[in-house]
Amino acid sequence: MFLNLSQIHDARTAPNAKELLIGVLQDHFIKRVALYWADASVSYINYSKLTPINGRGLAPDFYHASVIDCGQTLLLGEYEAASSWLKDNSTKL
Repeated sequence: MFLNLSQIHDARTAPNAKELLIGVLQDHFIKRVALYWADASVSYINYSKLTPINGRGLAPDFYHASVIDCGQTLLLGEYEAASSWLKDNSTKL
């Protein structure tokens, strides 16, 4: 799932472009999410790093992924992960 072209343009020209997601692709076979950043870099995060939120009962739904908040948040079903956290905890390709 990727942002629309207008949102991608806005993210790529933003001063904090390296902190904004423009898209994600899930690989259910190797259990990781590829993260596409507005600065044209790509990283990935393993499913195992995205753990359920204690007390709220929210677990990531890897079959329903989208980028929201103009690239600041990855949404996996009802589970949300901030792009700043993803940037710090993902592995660059």
